[in-house]
Parts: sequence; C-alpha cells; structure tokens
Amino acid sequence: MTPKVAPIRAAIYARFSHAEGDSDSVDVQTRQAKKALEANGWMLNEAYVLEDDGFSGREMLRRPGLRRLLEAAARGEFDVIVLRDLDRFSRSEPSRVLGELQKLADKGVQLWSYLKKAFVRIDEEHALMTAFATYGNRQEAVKASGRIRDKLLDREEEGGFTSCAPYGFLNRRRKPDGTIGEFPHKGTFSVVVRHPEQFPVLPLIADLFLRLGTYNAVAAELNRRKIPSPAGRHWAAKSVTNILANPAYRGKLVRGRTVSCEQGGTLSRTDAPEQNVRVYDHPELRPDWDEVTLACIDAQMAARSRVTTWGPGRKHLSSSFVKCGLCGSSVSITSSSRSTSKAYCCTKARSKACEGIGYRAEHAVDAAVRAACASVLTDKILARVSDTIRETFDVRRRIETEEIERARLTRAIATAERHIKSTHELALDSEGVERDHHRVSLRDQLARLKDLQMAAAKAEASPAPTNWVGHSAPTVSAKPFYVSFEGSARSCRPEALCNPFSPNRSSRSWFPKSGSCVNRTRPLNDS
Repeated sequence: MTPKVAPIRAAIYARFSHAEGDSDSVDVQTRQAKKALEANGWMLNEAYVLEDDGFSGREMLRRPGLRRLLEAAARGEFDVIVLRDLDRFSRSEPSRVLGELQKLADKGVQLWSYLKKAFVRIDEEHALMTAFATYGNRQEAVKASGRIRDKLLDREEEGGFTSCAPYGFLNRRRKPDGTIGEFPHKGTFSVVVRHPEQFPVLPLIADLFLRLGTYNAVAAELNRRKIPSPAGRHWAAKSVTNILANPAYRGKLVRGRTVSCEQGGTLSRTDAPEQNVRVYDHPELRPDWDEVTLACIDAQMAARSRVTTWGPGRKHLSSSFVKCGLCGSSVSITSSSRSTSKAYCCTKARSKACEGIGYRAEHAVDAAVRAACASVLTDKILARVSDTIRETFDVRRRIETEEIERARLTRAIATAERHIKSTHELALDSEGVERDHHRVSLRDQLARLKDLQMAAAKAEASPAPTNWVGHSAPTVSAKPFYVSFEGSARSCRPEALCNPFSPNRSSRSWFPKSGSCVNRTRPLNDS
C-alpha cells in the first residue's frame, strides 16, 4: 500500500512600493502567485494570502503583512511562501535578509519565486549567490528612491503639489486643457483644491481662537459643534495648534525638513540639514485670513507660548500611572478657586473629546496608587533596587573622582608649561652661575611636565566607569490592575486603569550627581 504524502501547504506574499518604482501591483502579484501555486500542485492556505501595499522593501519591522507572515511561519502554518521574487520579501541589508531566510529554513519554510520558477536557497554555494542578489536588490531600492526624489523635486520646482493636501484641501490632477479632477498621473499636473466641508472650518478656527483665547477652548467648541478633526475623530488642543502654526496656511509650503534613514531594520525620519529645507510659494493654500488676522493670531500664540522647566522631582504622583477608564488617555491635575485641594481629570475632557471620569481628589488617587504598588513591591525587588542605587552612587563617586583628577592634571600641566616658559626666558637673559641654576631648574620642570603628561594620558586611556544606564536595572513584572475611586465623584465610570509597571510607560531614572530627572523608556520583566 502506497503511503499518503501530505500536500505541501503554501502561502502567498505580495508587496508594492510607490517609492521604489515597482511595476506590478499586489493584485497582479497575487494572481500570478496563485497560478504558479496551482501549476505546482500545492495547497493554498487562504488565511495567508498576505499583502503590503505601499510599503518600502527596506522596511522590515513595520510591514504588517510581513510580520504576520513570519509569525505564522514560526508556528509552522505552511511550508512554502510563493512570491514574485526575492526583492518582494525584502530590500534591506543583506545580513538582515539572510538572517530571516535562515530562520525560515530552520522552521522548514522555503521561498518560491514564480518568475525564476525556483526556490531561494541559502545552502552551500547558493548562500553566496543569494547574498549577491540581496545586495543588488538593496542597491536598486536606493537608486529608485533617488530617482523618485529627483522627480518630485522637479515637480515642486514647477509649482506642483507632491505631498498630501493639508486639512481643508484635496489633492487633484489638472489636464493640459485646464480641467481639474481625479485623473491618472500620466500627462496631468498635481494641484490642490478647497475641500467643500473642511475649508470653511479654517476661518472658524481663527475666529474662535481670537475670541476664546485658548487652544482647549477652540477644540471644545469644535467638538460641541460635532465637526470632525483632521483624523476624523475628536479635536484636541494640539490639532488646533498645528493648524494655526502651519506655514502652509500662510501660503508657504516647507519641504525637506526631514530625511528618511534606515536603522535597525526600519525606516525613520530625522531632521535634515538646514540647507536642504526648501520653501515654495502656494498662495492657493492661504485661507481667508487677512494680514490683520494673521498678525493677531501670531501675537496671541506668542503670548501663550511658555517655557517648561523640569524640577528635581515630580509634583503629582499619579499622573504617570493612572489612565482614564473611559478613553484610555492620561490624566492631569486641575484645581479650582472654590476648593483648596487638587484633583485629577482626563486630559481629553477639557476639550470635550471624552466624557471623562469626573474629578478625583488627588490625595485619594495617590493613596490608591500607593496601596496598589505595595502589593507588587516584594522584599526581593526592594532589595535589588537598594543594591542598584548603592552601585549607582559608587559609580558616580568614581566618575567624580576621576573627573577631579583629570581637571587637577590639566591645571598642573598648564602651570608647569608657564613655569618652563618663564624659566627658559630667565636662562636666556642670565649668565654664569645664575644661568646654570636656571638650566637645572628647567630640566627638573621638564621632567615634571613629562610625568604630568604621562599621568594625564593614562587617566584619559583608562576606561570610564559606566553610569546608571550601563547597569542592569531592577526588573519587575505585574499584571494590570484596577484602582477604584469611591465617593461623590461626578463620573459615569468610577474606574481608572492603573498599571505603573507597564512596558509602554515612560519610567524616570535619577542621576545622583545632578539630581535631574531624565526620561527613559525600558521594559520591566521578571527577574
């Protein structure tokens, strides 16, 4: 009896990138991959026909389709991944791509290219050929991005609009005969037109800001009128600020302020050099704000700007730990002239974007947080924290001692050089026994200078002790828990989610020397 052979399970992956000048859409790639799959007699797992439309191949971490594909492959959901070519999988660094291919091979998963009708192999001599292919794919992606960037720059110089239209406007195409609408890119010119619903909101925002005087008040009034925000949700003070401060609404389109860079398998934006920033005149983006209105807006925004200086400690305990149980936003402290005590409330409640949890007395919330933290702070964790703090102080003491010694040597070298110069001048101006005396003194000073320089070089060459960041911090873990605030609070939901040890929260670490507080986000896991 012939044993049954299990069918080969297959998945399909397709990717399309506008920035790399790809030609085949994800639909075309998926259709061709299904034909290749049927020709090989493989069984398609319909749950894993995955696509990343509009994602660069140089991006590895933020491609949802690719991440889901790799996670499913690690679970053994399929045996073969069918795609157009290796560059659809990734155009990242060769070492990173080969590493992912090796992980797939370890799980028994292979890549099949329907263009080459062959598997992507990394065994024996095939590893070298695959490495060359990944290098070529990466270089092609970089060149394609450069070509696209140059083409966009040319269009901007011609007065075209190459980015997403700001709030209040729509991206459209203009034909040579002047007709404006949604047309294909070929043979047309990019322009912006006023949004029929959003554009009237721009003069309203300016008028509300000049009358009400605060960003929160404007956001609250827009939410009261049920006007959708730029993201289609509730308005916030930051949304109002961004619109009022946007130079586009003053007829100036600023381009090139950031550049894309690849680091750690992902693409991120960083500030570009000042000489790369370009400003283009686009008077059509200017709302119906006259010069007087603009001057009043700028003056009122400048009057509201303030500098926040962080003190050596936090004034309110729970603002970093408690969240609104209704919308999940953070809470902030507030006070009233009718009461001497302070209270916590949802940050979005001020702009009417959330019904909020009411106003919770600060002392009651802080007491609940302290009680909740006491249940997870065991003696072991407290002992580790104490040891780490003690080690940190020891390291800081060593750092300060070495800094003091380096400063002392620097001053001593400068003093020795001045004495040598003075003694040399005295030796040149003297004669006989006095000159011999100065020469002996000069030799002694030169020898001392040499010793000081050697000591300074040794101090500079010695490895500096690491500070708190270089040490392993105490690690703890706790499940999310809820803190209930009972009493006469004005709220429809008397619960606020509280998880002070969540990996997504920003922890604060003390540096003993300066006493300053520095933000650092780090996960806290079981030790």
